Amino acid sequence: MSTTIRRVGAAPFEDLSSVIHHLPCHIAHTGAAAVSDFFLPTIRKENPQVVENSEDDCTAAFRGRPLNGKTVNLSPTYTGLILEEPSTKKKSSLVEKDDQREADRWNVVGKFDSMTYWNWDKLPTDSDGLHQLLQWTRLAEAMQTSARDIIPVGGDFVDSDTESA
Repeated sequence: MSTTIRRVGAAPFEDLSSVIHHLPCHIAHTGAAAVSDFFLPTIRKENPQVVENSEDDCTAAFRGRPLNGKTVNLSPTYTGLILEEPSTKKKSSLVEKDDQREADRWNVVGKFDSMTYWNWDKLPTDSDGLHQLLQWTRLAEAMQTSARDIIPVGGDFVDSDTESA
């Protein structure tokens, strides 16, 4: 099964970095929603619980519960994409097995290079899952760069401990 991500139009994508939030909850709704009417965070860039406050630390509330957040940047070689289902797919929620091609098409409507992620009642740390995922992308880049330096394109890897060149 393949997935198609399509660029619609030639205009540059709108940068939505300031409005991308990762909340520690799941909303069991699959239809359209006026999200901007329901989630308008008032973000304070100060946290009295922290002596040394990073400018990326934020506090807010969602449905009366306190949130502690942090703005994180994607690796410079990555771009986050905001995807939307094509309007033809939205009309029919039941997709036949034979017509999976239509089910796996998405349009790009925006991009982001940073986002704010939130925790309930605790400060974000390096051990949070999202932060570890972003670290993994940086590690993968470093490993790939190192491998390119060691093994020339089209070259063969020879383990010097077991074989000679």
